[in-house]
Amino acid sequence: MSILPGTDYYIRVRAVTDTQESEYSDPLKITTPGSTVLPATGPAIDPIIYRTASSTTQLQLWVVDPIQEPDPWEYKISLSTVSDFSQLLYDQLTFQRQDNTSIAIENGVHYRVISVAGLSPGTTYYGKVTSSNAMSLSSPVLFTFTTKSDLPEPISIGVTNLTAITATANWIKVSGATTYRLDVADNSAFTNPVLSNIATGNVDNFDIPVLVEQTTYFYRVRSITGSTTSGNSNVVSFTTLDDIQTQPGLSSTIAAPVITQIRQIDTTQATVDWGAVPGATSYKIEASTSPTFTTIDRSITSLGTSATLDTLVPGTAYYLRLQALSAAQGSAYVTSVLSTLTVSTTLAAPQLLAPVSRTSTGFTAVWIKRSYASSYRVQLSDTTTFSTVLVEQYVGDVDQLRFEDLTPNTGYFVRVMGLNAVLRSLPSLPLSASTTADLPAPIALTPSEITASSIRLNLSLNGIFSDYLLSISKAQDSTYLGNGFYAERSIGYVSSYRVDLFLEPGQTYNYTLTGITSTGDRKTSSVYSFSTRSAPPVLSFAGDGRSIAWVGSCNRIEVSTDRDFKFLLPGHAPQTIDSTANQYSIDYLLNLPEGVYIRGYFVENGTTSEKSNRLDTCGSSVLMIYPMVTSTSAKLRWTQSKLTNYKLKLQKQVAGQAQSVPGYAFPRDIGSNQSILVENLEPGTVYIAQLSALSAAGQYVSVPPMSFRTQRYDTVQAAVFEGTLIVPSVPAPTLLHDRITLTLPATYSEYGIEYSRRSDFLVSSYLETGSGVQSIPNLDPNTTYYVRVYGLSSNKRSNPSTLTAKTASLSAPAATLIGTPVITGTTPLNEHEALLQWSGVAGATGYYIEVSESSTFPLLNTDYQVSFLSGTKAIVSGLVGTKTYYVRIYGFNGNSVSQYSSTVIVDTVP
Repeated sequence: MSILPGTDYYIRVRAVTDTQESEYSDPLKITTPGSTVLPATGPAIDPIIYRTASSTTQLQLWVVDPIQEPDPWEYKISLSTVSDFSQLLYDQLTFQRQDNTSIAIENGVHYRVISVAGLSPGTTYYGKVTSSNAMSLSSPVLFTFTTKSDLPEPISIGVTNLTAITATANWIKVSGATTYRLDVADNSAFTNPVLSNIATGNVDNFDIPVLVEQTTYFYRVRSITGSTTSGNSNVVSFTTLDDIQTQPGLSSTIAAPVITQIRQIDTTQATVDWGAVPGATSYKIEASTSPTFTTIDRSITSLGTSATLDTLVPGTAYYLRLQALSAAQGSAYVTSVLSTLTVSTTLAAPQLLAPVSRTSTGFTAVWIKRSYASSYRVQLSDTTTFSTVLVEQYVGDVDQLRFEDLTPNTGYFVRVMGLNAVLRSLPSLPLSASTTADLPAPIALTPSEITASSIRLNLSLNGIFSDYLLSISKAQDSTYLGNGFYAERSIGYVSSYRVDLFLEPGQTYNYTLTGITSTGDRKTSSVYSFSTRSAPPVLSFAGDGRSIAWVGSCNRIEVSTDRDFKFLLPGHAPQTIDSTANQYSIDYLLNLPEGVYIRGYFVENGTTSEKSNRLDTCGSSVLMIYPMVTSTSAKLRWTQSKLTNYKLKLQKQVAGQAQSVPGYAFPRDIGSNQSILVENLEPGTVYIAQLSALSAAGQYVSVPPMSFRTQRYDTVQAAVFEGTLIVPSVPAPTLLHDRITLTLPATYSEYGIEYSRRSDFLVSSYLETGSGVQSIPNLDPNTTYYVRVYGLSSNKRSNPSTLTAKTASLSAPAATLIGTPVITGTTPLNEHEALLQWSGVAGATGYYIEVSESSTFPLLNTDYQVSFLSGTKAIVSGLVGTKTYYVRIYGFNGNSVSQYSSTVIVDTVP
């Protein structure tokens, strides 16, 4: 069909599929120019390109719209992936100005936006665009652009560690990226780069060094994976700080580092070492083939004192410069020179010999040295092609290298290259080498003789080993015990080893055993663990001398008539007590005709702590008892004693300083009294009481001092009521026969407690205390008390929290439980341990195991320890081999004990 000039044409379109057709579109009228061209506005104007914007598959070309009609009528675009347009993707793709472009207005300027789709991600395109009108076709205007990669751009999020000359650029990493490239410039167009296309590695930040103070910079980042590069991230700007204002007192200079050696010089890499510089936080080393460093071939910022320059060119001289960086300065540069090696095809490679000293985890590679070589490069691989290098190491003028930490019973390949100052040989022929079969791991047995600071570790000996190494570390920090003392410490070929250094009470430790063969082969066990026993509680008399208190954890009390506790008080099994109460009444013991000895310990999860210090109810030692105080007086008391003469000195604390109290400035003789009432004290004041007792040697010996505080008020009504203060929230109390224990919240640091036997509080008592677990002491058993708890703040008091509590009945421990435990099994585990099992007794809260070397139990053995595995199963340790022991058990609860079980015999194995 021929198109005639000066003719009207009509075009319509319809869509067609395999089975149906659409309706025609509305007709479009097109008039071809006549043979006599009508006047127009002039020749077509060359398009003015404002910008190109691209996504992964689409181009947006912005051209200035001249607005005048009808100039231009249309645009034509050609695209190619080669700059000479020899291979066209699109040829003269036509866009009607009115129908196929969109309008955009920016800063008052009108643009026509032309969109082209169907492009490939991450591809550079070359384009040309023309415009035409009824009169002519413009000249083509060239442009180029790159579509965005389908690898996402990172997101720049700002700088940290900003100083006068440094900053850390940060970004959000993207999935699929293996490294990133960073640009830094002093303008947003990046036409004057400070850093350009710097490879940062697969990280999310980079330290930008050697900036200028009080200068604005810009940075952007790109994601990289293989040959694919993402588009640029968003641009972030930052301004460095002022040196003097932000770093007052900092030296204006920092010393230059000193390069100590350049080592492992090879064809494409070398390692540079330097000395640390005081005040330096990082170092920057650059390599260039230009002595003036007009181009930088390699740049590395290091936090340490060493860096490996890689991707160098073989046989090339490089100039190096190194600079130390601090928080606000950079040192002067220090320079050096290195020359990479050239691979020589004429130098004879070192000759590998058969490996020696083969073990399950290593071997020694041996080679014949070459006269030209001053050092060697040795590689280990699991393939003959060395496509994967497992170990690579440079060594000096030696003829062997030891490989360790390899897989047992595995084949490897070794090759070696000779190096001198200029050349490197080709690799030697690969030599196969293999590790020997795996060794059996050492086996640890159950530890024994566990105390708070020592343990005996037991192991099953294996004749394949000639020595064992022991390593112990704390479970929570994995540091070797004793600052490395127990890091592979040789313990010899022994079946047990006692550890009694550096252990702490109540701690868990991990340990390993490493077996060593006569040939030097070794095998390390799996990680075992043990826990030392808890530290023993420290007992002291408390209250009015009719209770004991403790520091640490204590939930068992033993009472004996002898100081070695060979005989427990008849009918008084170890008492299970409430460890959280921190006090335990011994009223029933003070009424005995003779004094008794008391000690405590802690049992938890089958583990028993060591026994506490020993108290006696009428001994030669004296302990102060916390006094009964009012706002102006205190009744000081101390424990019963065989000593008969005492002196008291009293001081008060004022602004952290101790001041004498009139009448007690010097130790005051108070005779044989067990208490004294001190009056005329100041309210709310801390006092320190120092008691001295006359010893049998005729000298006064000081008792540990005790501090106490007088109350601020004698009644709670003395504090001003403030209705806006919060009413304390007090949970249900713990009730013993002689005290009510309250848990007071941290709402207030100080509380006033009013308590009475009467609900109307006409007769009441008052005490002050802090928050936390606190007790109302010296109460009568089986008695109902009414309690009001007030929060105290300054000189004000809150509304009270009111509760009612009844103390427990006081039952003397003597009555037996119904039933008798029956020992059902005894199993010697080794020469130090035996396993006991028994049937339980209804109502028992615990069991006590007695061990003796006589069937009549005249003396109890005290050197054994019991580790409860369950309520009716325990391991007895600390026994001596080849001895016969007699064992019996009884159950107990807080008030009574059961009958003894029948006696069984335990023979420990030799």
